[in-house]
Amino acid sequence: MSSSKLENIISPIQTYIAISVALLIPVVIWPLQLYSDHGLNPAINIHQIWMVMAAAILLCSVTADSIIGYRKAPSWPFVTSAWICLTVLGVSIALRLPDGTWLMALMFALHSLRAAAGLWHNVSEWHLWPAWSRDTMASAALFFWHIMLNQAS
Repeated sequence: MSSSKLENIISPIQTYIAISVALLIPVVIWPLQLYSDHGLNPAINIHQIWMVMAAAILLCSVTADSIIGYRKAPSWPFVTSAWICLTVLGVSIALRLPDGTWLMALMFALHSLRAAAGLWHNVSEWHLWPAWSRDTMASAALFFWHIMLNQAS
């Protein structure tokens, strides 16, 4: 199959959305295991595994959105590198905190503002709506589960 025919079948936005959903699903539903006999093994720390999955989607999102949202400005590589480094630092801190879910949710909210700013300024980039939706849903899910898990304990 030629690449032009393949591009007609699977567009970049479909691929972007599929990957985003695949990464988002565990972040949204993983804590449900706590309400079903503690998942497969009660000895496993579900919270840490869940946080690692949230960190993975955040780092993938920040990196992918930085690459896709390339700008022809001399400062763009530095701004993008700084954004990625700050995200890595935030993820590192959130994973080390005993209750770092709120920080991870806040970082998703900040990253969603990056896409929201582009939408606000009517930037016509195909990835902004899916990026904003993914990051907003991840942030809301993390805040929701943070509240629910703290009430349960």
